Amino acid sequence: MSIIKTDALVLKSIKYGDSSKIVSLFSKELGKIKVILKSARNYKSGLSGKFETLNYLTVILYYRKNRDLQNIYKAEFVRTFGNIVKEFSRLRAAYKIIEILNKSLPDLDPNPKLYEIVLNFLSNLDLTESDSEILLLNFQINFLKLAGLFPEFDIENGKIETLKNLTEFNLSNEEIEFLSKITGQDFSNESLKLARNNFDLEYISDRFSRFIVNNNATPVFFKSDKVFRELKNGI
Repeated sequence: MSIIKTDALVLKSIKYGDSSKIVSLFSKELGKIKVILKSARNYKSGLSGKFETLNYLTVILYYRKNRDLQNIYKAEFVRTFGNIVKEFSRLRAAYKIIEILNKSLPDLDPNPKLYEIVLNFLSNLDLTESDSEILLLNFQINFLKLAGLFPEFDIENGKIETLKNLTEFNLSNEEIEFLSKITGQDFSNESLKLARNNFDLEYISDRFSRFIVNNNATPVFFKSDKVFRELKNGI
């Protein structure tokens, strides 16, 4: 057993037993990791309230390599993303990324590059002037590039070519041309901000989400899509 101190993002928290929780964390040093918090739902517990989705913490844990669930010794807040939870579109984008990470990543497989991309995404999304749909699309593109699954754009024929020759993108020639232009560019570029007004970026990002689903070893079903769709429609 070793004692490890690391910063980590809370991905998911579920109840366990009468008073405990099982939590999925994403850290730079360990990748995705599951921990058990005994008596965490007791209001007197020093861990109560800290392990909620989107909280960013510094944790100290007792780490055993062959254990599925690690034990937490201590946790402290690093930051919360207060502006994200105040706006519907930002919250939707954040939860889409949380689901991608929680359901797509294997346990204990560090990915420092992805870790930095995730923190940059959330930090930028938390800015008051942020464009949630541009940031979400930017993340999805970078995620697929890291996974080696980013598709080829065939602008001349109006197609997006994939390893499986999937058709779920179903985008117009203009949308494909727009995607080819923004790939690899600075998403804060003013010309891109103007160009994005001509397209339904929520629809385009949903096509990328579907592509991630179809290319994941374990099927990813985005529960947040249903929840936010119902909230948007006032159901």
